[in-house]
Amino acid sequence: MGNTYDSMAGAVSSGKDLGQVAFASSLIASTLAFWELWTPMPSEKSGILLNALGTMGGGGGKMAGIWGKAAPVKLPGVGAAKVALGMPPRLALIRTDTATMMDACSKVHEAAKVAGQLSADVVKHGSTITEQTWKAKDQEQFGEQLEMYRISLDATKQLGYVTASLTAVVAMLRFLQLAIAAALMTVLAALAIAWVAAMAMSWAFGIGAGVAATIRSIGTPLVRISQKIVPVMEAIMVMVGLGHVAICTLMTANAAAVDSYKIGDIGGGGGWDSLQDSGLRAVEDLLEKYKRKGLKAIPDFSGF
Repeated sequence: MGNTYDSMAGAVSSGKDLGQVAFASSLIASTLAFWELWTPMPSEKSGILLNALGTMGGGGGKMAGIWGKAAPVKLPGVGAAKVALGMPPRLALIRTDTATMMDACSKVHEAAKVAGQLSADVVKHGSTITEQTWKAKDQEQFGEQLEMYRISLDATKQLGYVTASLTAVVAMLRFLQLAIAAALMTVLAALAIAWVAAMAMSWAFGIGAGVAATIRSIGTPLVRISQKIVPVMEAIMVMVGLGHVAICTLMTANAAAVDSYKIGDIGGGGGWDSLQDSGLRAVEDLLEKYKRKGLKAIPDFSGF
């Protein structure tokens, strides 16, 4: 197996490590010297979870008005919600194994390629059906059956290629975000350590206060840059992700639909039935977990 995604997986193989470095460095920098890294960053376009945290923490957003009507009572965890929007928690949330994501893209791409090859084989096999080798009625029925298989395979192939390519885009964007964040946070962590050393010299020997002030003035613009870059890249990825979900949902529905085609008296592969069954199983699983974990705490539902 070999395709473009294999080489891309090597290029983003350090994504997980970069995420760890960015998070650890941000903790060092924000704890020692650059406390403004804990300042909540904009969350309106950074996904449902962060948007909800921003709303709970008084950060506004499109859901603020709805939340105010639905839960007018102030929540006890508002302070924690605000803190969760600072740089260290945000970097902790976005740590991603981009190499594994790209490896998955490679496997999906290969599966789509196999579906394309099978579709070509079906067409090739169909061309061998002639009036000389088959009776007219059998030829027509078998040809329709092969056409149904071809349509189903083509839909699966297209879904696989699109899923692989869009997931790869998200993985690359995440890798860039982690790389930029790691670079900025590493510099800020080094400056924070230097600032502590300069302040220690100032307290012990009366020298170094000017150096400490210079270090702070150097680091402050980097803090502001990081607080702008991280939310902007999150917003871009959220938009790409929404497009990804919309396209793949439509193509999945199409793949399920064409697998259920009936040509004459020939039954399809039950694609819609499979899709519906998987959805019902997912809902049943969620209800079961909710019943076990959530309803046990409520006496009236303990025997549910």
